Amino acid sequence: MTLSSSNRRVLSEVAECVQRLAKRGGYAFIGVEDSELRRKAKSALRRLLPKALQPREFPLRTTRTWLDEISKHSGEVLSISTLDKMLNVPSPESEARNNILRMLNVHREVFHEQRLFALFWVSPQTLDEVLPWKAPDLWDGRVAAVLLRSEKDHLKPDESYRLLLQNVQDKYRQAEALLKQRLAHESETLAIAELQLRAAEAALAADRYTEARTHSEAALAVARRKGDATLMATCLTTLGRSLQTIGDVHGAVNYFEQALAVTQKVGHRHGIGMSLDALGSAYLGFGEVRRAIEYFERALVVARENGNRRSEGASLGNLGTACSRLGEVRRAIRYYEQSLAISRETADRRAEATDLGNLGSAYSRIGEVHHAIKYHERALAISREIGDRRGEGMDLGNLGSAYFQLGEVRRAIHYYDQALAIFQEIGYRGGEAAELGNLGLGYAELGDVRRAIGYHDQARAIAQEIRDRLGEENHLGNLGLAYTRLGELRRGVAYFKQALAIARETGDRRSEGASLGNVGSAYARLGEVHGAIEYYEQALAIAREIEDRHGEGNHLGNLGVAYAHLGQAHRAIEYQEQALAIAQEIGDRRGEGNHLGNLGLAYARLGEVRRAIEYYKQALIISRETGDRQGEATGLFNISLALDRLGERESAIARAEEALQIYEEIESPNADAVRKQLSEWYGSVAAAREEPGDCARD
Repeated sequence: MTLSSSNRRVLSEVAECVQRLAKRGGYAFIGVEDSELRRKAKSALRRLLPKALQPREFPLRTTRTWLDEISKHSGEVLSISTLDKMLNVPSPESEARNNILRMLNVHREVFHEQRLFALFWVSPQTLDEVLPWKAPDLWDGRVAAVLLRSEKDHLKPDESYRLLLQNVQDKYRQAEALLKQRLAHESETLAIAELQLRAAEAALAADRYTEARTHSEAALAVARRKGDATLMATCLTTLGRSLQTIGDVHGAVNYFEQALAVTQKVGHRHGIGMSLDALGSAYLGFGEVRRAIEYFERALVVARENGNRRSEGASLGNLGTACSRLGEVRRAIRYYEQSLAISRETADRRAEATDLGNLGSAYSRIGEVHHAIKYHERALAISREIGDRRGEGMDLGNLGSAYFQLGEVRRAIHYYDQALAIFQEIGYRGGEAAELGNLGLGYAELGDVRRAIGYHDQARAIAQEIRDRLGEENHLGNLGLAYTRLGELRRGVAYFKQALAIARETGDRRSEGASLGNVGSAYARLGEVHGAIEYYEQALAIAREIEDRHGEGNHLGNLGVAYAHLGQAHRAIEYQEQALAIAQEIGDRRGEGNHLGNLGLAYARLGEVRRAIEYYKQALIISRETGDRQGEATGLFNISLALDRLGERESAIARAEEALQIYEEIESPNADAVRKQLSEWYGSVAAAREEPGDCARD
């Protein structure tokens, strides 16, 4: 037997992987059924690797002594062919088999800690149907998973095995087909329950939430009757995730708490950590961030006690997200950096990309957008390197949002379009809806509001189709913003109130506050300022209740603007100063610039024009530092209007011309207002220059 060209290519990739990561440690799975093909593959791999990295055969055993033995081989490459034999027991739900898998889950970090690289030679069935589902920690920490095809079927389409696993729609269809095939011959066994759970996980990944819940409930019923506590807890967690995704956070918490109780009863430490993390995520969805942090911190303790570095990194990342919600973005960055260090130490490339993306989003929040873009670009490079199409789409969307924040809307739309194409290709409906919404925001910013509404309508339809209540709420809010831009304020309010109803129904306090703020802004534009203030005060109360410092600052700023409209400039200044203090405290540079600009407007209303200009200039400096082109143009135009009030019209024109140039470059609809003002000023300056002077008398 000779190796096919496709197998030689795969082995070459494995050899490159070993040489690149051997010093850091890790492991890879190689699926191959034919024993002769395995022998040929091992021989070929030895030829491809340098002498210092020649694989050493290592018989992994079911006892704990292998930990002592493995420590003797630090810096080496081990070739392990015994995993299939260890798992080849008469019953798939055998306790001995489960013990082996649990042992591998718990001790997977040994390969990194001991700085050795292991090649696991397994059957395709073990690679596809056992490891991803029964040893999730071991599986998710892999460096690579490749499939070698035997000569008899090498003419079949040679798709990348890794990409096949990551295509969620294919994964869902495969799981469903396998489950139906097995159900035709047997039922009510733990093996069937595991298949049902596998189908549920695949359905959840493919945004098929109804199917996910159906399969999870069926698996849970069998697990309860058979008394399998571990499977029961996993089913409860999956059920909770399916409810959380569609916005039923209360139902999700109920299932997560049941899962935690089950895992605590049987002392399943890994399951306890998973349940604690899930509860933290659920309470984060409620807006109960402090409570979420308590769960994430408990999960972090369990992960460290178990020596589970992957779970430790996940908990650190979750803590970062929670701190970011509180406006403690610098603290969030520290957590993300710790998580990133673990991802790199364990060679978990997918987690590394996620951590880089989180860091990018955090830096965007504090106005360091160019820094953020570097992180998103590094995340994108990794996602493309490992073939993670879903991750690639997320990274492209994040890049789009960063450029949107810089005012480079056309460039943002370019990235959103790429992300949308990927999500449509892999069938990720939730991602598709998100990018349609982003495109809507982009075109609205360019003034093409009718086109924006079309995108938001498509996004809302998908969210309703997949029963994503939180997504539906977001898209309704975006529709409200679009209609208010068109001047259809009452219609905008109707959409905001629909979004508000969903936020209250799902218990999403953060979004409830945002929707109340949107309703307030619409009423302010309708001239119903007192009504607007009532909504802003409700939003402010929620932000303070859930300790959303970023939201608190925004709502205080809105109250300041509202009181300025009522002519109460001194009260407006008090609110803007409170908002400014919060923005400076949490490092929100963009918010700081906005509040400084609003303080300038308030002092201009009081007639203190020179003081107003000082605030405008401070806001302008921040806009330029953060790359906020829209804010820069607004600051210049405000300065021009103030200078004109001081009688310095030529200086005013110069600043307005600078503002117009930026507005035109970023295709902002605000350019029309500047052109109109300049036209008036040009005419008055020309007329002044043509007025005749006094004639001298002879």
